[in-house]
Amino acid sequence: MRSDPIYQIVQRRLREKRIRATFGRVEVLAGLMSSDGQRFSRESLLHTLQAAGSAVTLVELVNSLKDLIRVGLVVRTRRGEYAAAAGGQPDADALEGIPVEIEAGGKVRDCDSLVSRRILAALLKRHGFPLPTKRVRIVAEAGARKRSGRGARS
Repeated sequence: MRSDPIYQIVQRRLREKRIRATFGRVEVLAGLMSSDGQRFSRESLLHTLQAAGSAVTLVELVNSLKDLIRVGLVVRTRRGEYAAAAGGQPDADALEGIPVEIEAGGKVRDCDSLVSRRILAALLKRHGFPLPTKRVRIVAEAGARKRSGRGARS
């Protein structure tokens, strides 16, 4: 297996669901999780995985998708497209090893503390965002806010 943080996250999520971490399951789930919510047909997912250097076969892909859907780690749309499920909400430990950058006032700072990961995990959970797999960049922009709703002037 590869040593990228995504593979460690995938293996942990498979263990949490009490499903064996086979080569196909790990490769398929890692590919879907690292696609940032993009949906794939079976054929496009296979092509994407193979283009990234995976040796997964169509049979492994189909069987892995069935197993991952059954335990709730992958969702299938009505149009037959597949994506990583947003469920299994992230916690602070799930974000370990994923760089967090905060940009404000033109400066970028790395922010890899347990407190920042806990806050970020709570925000992701509250708003239903999927688990980030590569990096997180937060951009804070200063400026006048437009008022909306009651009391807003048109």
